[in-house]
Amino acid sequence: MTIEQIAAAVPAYLGFYDDKSPNTKELKCYALSFFIDFMSKEYPGQELTPEMVLEYRRSMFGLEPNTITQYMRQIRSAISFMLQARMVTGENPVPTLFVGQEKYQPYDNLLTHDDIQRILRPDYIPEVISGRVYLRARAMTILTLASGLRLAELLTLTPEDLDWESGKAVVRHGKGDKRRLVPFPAIAQEAVKQYMDHQRKACPEGMPLFVNALKKGGYKLLNKRTAQYNITAYVEAMTGRKDISPHALRHSAASWWVSCGVSMREVQTLLGHSKIETTERYASLVAPDTAPIRSANAVMAVAFGKPD
Repeated sequence: MTIEQIAAAVPAYLGFYDDKSPNTKELKCYALSFFIDFMSKEYPGQELTPEMVLEYRRSMFGLEPNTITQYMRQIRSAISFMLQARMVTGENPVPTLFVGQEKYQPYDNLLTHDDIQRILRPDYIPEVISGRVYLRARAMTILTLASGLRLAELLTLTPEDLDWESGKAVVRHGKGDKRRLVPFPAIAQEAVKQYMDHQRKACPEGMPLFVNALKKGGYKLLNKRTAQYNITAYVEAMTGRKDISPHALRHSAASWWVSCGVSMREVQTLLGHSKIETTERYASLVAPDTAPIRSANAVMAVAFGKPD
């Protein structure tokens, strides 16, 4: 198969993902577009070989190893799909060996108990954040922290996804287009309600929960970069921490759940992980020795009872 044949099959291939998460489709588009651009310039009209693919992989030197792995996985998966659907013919030029495996680093940028208390302070508005941005930034930060949401999931939430009475929120299109429920506790409800009452009263139906209220009136979608900047700026202003990203809030939430005795399977469900191994990485984030001790104490208490 040639790169031109693959490029011609891409629209039909992506069409199968129209009902999936926008982030899933976006990743596939990125991976395929970079691959097609490189191959079209270097090997136009030629039958693709593993040697050519290896040159493409080498061209990504400088990117994060996990990013390279994700891109190569998407390319191999797309070509496999095209072959099975008979959009192209031949053999997949991307060997499994070229994909590699994602490597996970330990998390050092977790919030401390003091950091959390500063983030939750309702009586302090830092001067570096404008009043218009403050309520939204505070609501996004606390909701992410309390629910373990990914940033993309946070930005696709709608008011209809929030169950105020039951204290939960619905993620309709999580990673891998999976649906799940996440916590929506009172502390997050207070922050979100304050934001909605002051900055979202006239927002049209059908828009996401977090929007950009324009000075001249009206609303527009809040892009990912602005949301990330708002959250990191809020956390830095409240705690002095410059190393906390929106995803670090998710890691912090998971670590607290683990350290407080929430089971791995329950944390896996809350985070939307497809593999329990991914979730188990959080077991050593906070007080790593407390989980087995707590479990052993619980068993001994059942077996022998508690002393009077």
